[in-house]
Amino acid sequence: NYGKSTPILIVGHSMGGFVARAANTMRNFNTTNVETIVTLSTPHVQAPIGIDRVLNRLYTRVNTIWNKAVTANNTSHQSEKLKAMRKVSIVSIAGGSRDPLVPTSLTDVVRSELSSPELGVSIMSSRVELSQVHRQDPTVRKASQDHLSILWCNQLLHPITEYLYQVAKNPKRKIHHLKALLPKSSTISREVNEVLGNEARRRERALMRK
Repeated sequence: NYGKSTPILIVGHSMGGFVARAANTMRNFNTTNVETIVTLSTPHVQAPIGIDRVLNRLYTRVNTIWNKAVTANNTSHQSEKLKAMRKVSIVSIAGGSRDPLVPTSLTDVVRSELSSPELGVSIMSSRVELSQVHRQDPTVRKASQDHLSILWCNQLLHPITEYLYQVAKNPKRKIHHLKALLPKSSTISREVNEVLGNEARRRERALMRK
């Protein structure tokens, strides 16, 4: 029912984010129009508790396919499916220290090479840039989210909604729109993702010690 130029934007919470990535690996799923996948507190690297062999095998299969799509040096021999997956922008937002269900390290899609560093970002909720409305309100501050509040916290929903709206409006500039979610001094690159990831883990450990 979708036209060839209709951008598809997917938002998934917790395992829903992994299901979104898994769906894109299926043969009968058309990845061509998928522009971005935004995940909230999603364990991308592995299941938080690895007690289910079937789930563990599914993680291995899905992550192997995404890794193959992202890391290939020569894309000329890739299938159309993998080429389409390579162009998908994945935004993984971790709850942080207030989310004991999904550790921040499991949400990292860039260091795990599940998304291109040019198109993907792994960031903690407390690092997402506030929307213009909230920047003008001195009472609003950035904060980490627990596993449920990450779904409804306005300080987080505003910038995410704005990002999705801009991507739907102009998919060709999705990299530019992605930068609006990052701290003002940051640009999208593997190095920045590593800095954000390391900083998130340091903050998480420090808060847990308190």
